[in-house]
This record gives sequence, C-alpha cells and structure tokens, in this order.
Amino acid sequence: MADIVTIRTRRDQAGVRRISGVCVIGSSAPCQGFLVVGRRFAPARRCLLENGFVIVFQSGGVFVFRRKRRSQRNQGNQGNQ
Repeated sequence: MADIVTIRTRRDQAGVRRISGVCVIGSSAPCQGFLVVGRRFAPARRCLLENGFVIVFQSGGVFVFRRKRRSQRNQGNQGNQ
C-alpha cells in the first residue's frame, strides 16, 4: 500500500511557489498542516521528503509524491514466526 500526495503550485508576484491545490490518497501525516492552499510550497516539499515521500512525477507546477507503507498483514505476522 502507498500514500500519494499531488500538489499543484503557482508562482506569486514575488516569484515564490505557492500551493494552489492538493489531493491526498492515503495519509500525508505528519505534513497535513503544510498542505494548505495559499501556503508556500517549499516547507510542504521538505516535510514530505523528510518523512519518507519521494517525488515520482514533476511537470510544470504539478508534483506527485509517493510513500510506501508496510502492509498491516506483514506487520502483524512478524511476531508469530
């Protein structure tokens, strides 16, 4: 199972990249507070990358991040072996 975060960005008048849209499939924890329309993109990107996400697609102002999660079934079976 994986977590997917898609962020659409735009540049403001000062040239700063800002978030203009977000879609999360799964979980974006612990970065939810950074994924807010109108906020700067750099802190959100940094949080995602520091928490196991990798950029799997980037085109123009669209960024797609993916984080692999260990399956619940595998985690539960580790103690039974």
